[in-house]
Amino acid sequence: MNCPNCASEISAGVKFCPRCGTQISAAQGETVVEKPHPAPAASAAPPPPPPPPRPTASGPGGTHPAPVPPAVWMEARKTWARVGTRSLAVACTLVGLAVLVSFIGLVSGTAGSLGSSTSIHGQTWASVGLILVILSVGGFALARTESGVWHAERDLNVGLGLGGLAALFALIGLILFHAAGAARAATSGPTWTGFGTVWGFAALGWLLFTRPLDRARAMTAATISGGIALLFTVIGLALGLGDSFTDVLHSQGWLGAATVAAILATGAALGIRRDPL
Repeated sequence: MNCPNCASEISAGVKFCPRCGTQISAAQGETVVEKPHPAPAASAAPPPPPPPPRPTASGPGGTHPAPVPPAVWMEARKTWARVGTRSLAVACTLVGLAVLVSFIGLVSGTAGSLGSSTSIHGQTWASVGLILVILSVGGFALARTESGVWHAERDLNVGLGLGGLAALFALIGLILFHAAGAARAATSGPTWTGFGTVWGFAALGWLLFTRPLDRARAMTAATISGGIALLFTVIGLALGLGDSFTDVLHSQGWLGAATVAAILATGAALGIRRDPL
């Protein structure tokens, strides 16, 4: 018996040709030609891409991984890239300058004695800081009309922090007007209340631009701050109309604190979030 494929002689009953491997069907008397096929190679999954290299920084100890920025800075950078404008940059710069200048006035007014050039310089610096921060509010208002809707998770926290600092510094000024002697109160008290006023306007500008408050919360904050402002104004008016110099001096502390409270009440009213129509 011969193989039908290669004509090699094969023995009866063999199922495959020993030379070419052709399958032979002996039961049917036919030859089934089936050439062996090589087994497909197993496909291996491509290796995962390597992770991106982490930025490095050089220092005294050699090259080391650069620190990862905090999440708050990453969020601020993304938000600024989306809606940051020149007006917003000017407003933030004015706030920074106002805080710096008013702090110089605070230090000068606290260190100087009554009638000295140092205390007068402190009053001058405080006035300049107040002017700068009021201008920043206009910058925040312009930025609100120029950019898209600013939204960050920490907008409300920033506004509360600025407002809290304003209230704290105004309270310190009020205490100094009452607890310190007449000479110290006349120099230190106005600079502390002026410093609080600067932070109050910074909070107002931030709330005006971000508008992070819902209506219920904003109305509550505005009502409380406005009520405090009116109460302190009445107390300051009653003391200021007195005959003694001490009462008039005390009234300045109450009126300064009332000014800060009125600014915060206005900021709460302007910070109401506008829901889309």
